[in-house]
Amino acid sequence: EKSNGAMVHDDEGHSEQDQMMIHHYLQRLICGDQKNPNTTKYMVSIPRKLGPFTRYIQRNQNRIFRGETARPDPNKLQHIAERLYRRIEQLQGSFLNAPEPTKPEESAFGQLQMIQEYNNGKKRAPSTSRVDQNVFVVHRLDCETSGLMVFARTSAAASTLGAAWREGKATKIYHALVPRWQSPSPPQQKATETTLTTSGEIQFNMAPSTTERLKWQIAEDGSGKPSITQWKILESHYQKNPNLTLLQLRPITGRTHQLRLCCATYMGSPIMGDSLYGKHGALDALHTHNNTVEIVQSDPSTPRLCLHAYELSFPHPDENRIMTFA
Repeated sequence: EKSNGAMVHDDEGHSEQDQMMIHHYLQRLICGDQKNPNTTKYMVSIPRKLGPFTRYIQRNQNRIFRGETARPDPNKLQHIAERLYRRIEQLQGSFLNAPEPTKPEESAFGQLQMIQEYNNGKKRAPSTSRVDQNVFVVHRLDCETSGLMVFARTSAAASTLGAAWREGKATKIYHALVPRWQSPSPPQQKATETTLTTSGEIQFNMAPSTTERLKWQIAEDGSGKPSITQWKILESHYQKNPNLTLLQLRPITGRTHQLRLCCATYMGSPIMGDSLYGKHGALDALHTHNNTVEIVQSDPSTPRLCLHAYELSFPHPDENRIMTFA
């Protein structure tokens, strides 16, 4: 379309002619030869991430820029790759029927993006395209868990930090409140009746629940994923409520709901405020005391899950020195 003889531009300021050029490049990228299109052949080979996608464009210049008088220089090629990638994202969205993305102000990730955009002088909402990404997720917390998280500000830092997490070089320490148990120690620990065990390590295998989609369960047959949790009593009579115990938990492995399942099954009671593994969940904690079985349930009146990511240590992505935040 044209208005008063002027070329119409899109939201990003690209002219109609420029948009048509990208459209032709996209056709060549996906279909190859227009006379003998082979969509399946090329679609399956297109990378889904921006970095590999850009290198794919570089390798396939002959097909994409066929008929051009000259190949674009490296800077222009990078720009064209980002334009093509963003356009594919837009086209995929209509086919996938994906839900509306979370508003930036409703997540820590989105809020950090907003701060970055503001500091860069951009008074607009963060872009949902990975092309424009300036904050990168390294790891995750349960939505009900409070505490520390680390984000990367560059894709290179995100890659290095992600490798540190996968290789177990990051140390995480959590604090949790549980109802004070009556037995001398958690049931999987061997201790005499006169000895109160104040620390230990719990190992078990866990697998997705067979009855509830969001939950995990102990894999008694040894299947599932192995998990290891080190625990320590910080306050056996929590100063704000003597009927509670403050625990320090260190997950050696990083399984979903590992700490919540560990406390509910082995530490004598669920974490306070845990509606999934506590009173309103199918799994109520059991422990033995004086040869009798007691059911200990989390208090549903607790406003939130009392699990906090208290300390985080990991190697600096450039200098490799260990940094600790608490």
